Formats: sequence, C-alpha cells, structure tokens
Amino acid sequence: MDKTNSLPPKQIIDSFEGIVDHIMQYHFEDGMRQHFLNIEENHLFEFHWSFGMFIRNAYELSDPEKVPNLVEHYKRVLIIEAGEDPDILTSESEPLYYFLLTGLLNNDGVSRHILKLIWRRLNIEHRD
Repeated sequence: MDKTNSLPPKQIIDSFEGIVDHIMQYHFEDGMRQHFLNIEENHLFEFHWSFGMFIRNAYELSDPEKVPNLVEHYKRVLIIEAGEDPDILTSESEPLYYFLLTGLLNNDGVSRHILKLIWRRLNIEHRD
C-alpha cells in the first residue's frame, strides 16, 4: 500500500455554485460565517493560508478532465476581470489571453474566486 499520499481524494464538483453550496453546507461554522461578515472583500487574502488552503486541498479546481465546466467558467471570469469580452476577443487581445484559453490555471486564483463568491453570498443573505 502506497502511503506517500495521505490526503483524501478531492471532491469533484463541476460548478462554482455547487462548490460554494457544498462548502457552506458542510464546512462552514458560525464563527467562520461571522468572520466573513466582519471582513471587507479586499481583505479576503487573510484566508489564503487557512480556509483557502482547505479549499485547494479538498476540491478539484483545475483539472479540465475532471471539472471542465469549472475550468471554462473561471477562464471567462479572468478574461472579464481583464476588461475583455470572452465571446469577442480581438486579434490584438487574443494572444494576451492565450494562456487562459489553453487551460493554464492557478489553484490559488480559483480558491480566491471561491472565497469571493462565499463572501458575496453571505453579504447578500445578511442584507436580506
């Protein structure tokens, strides 16, 4: 038996909404909920080495074979954040975003996006 990989297999959920739902249902305690409500969105980096690392270790975030919809959605998010329309990339902008379109992803970035989605959902629910 190979004991070199002692981590449990990663959860495979192929949408951001599904991952956020799963995290909030199974891994979100009241103290964490309150911490998210007390922090500004631009300070979510504070979770990088804690809750962000948990997300990176617990969920498959970047394998296009296992989570193709998640990967494509995240590429679109990055292109939109860069100020481009992912459906109408121009000949000038396409080379700049070629790395996004060919599947090079960063688990840190994906987990950061998930943290933002959790933060936004909690703040919307809290206002209502």
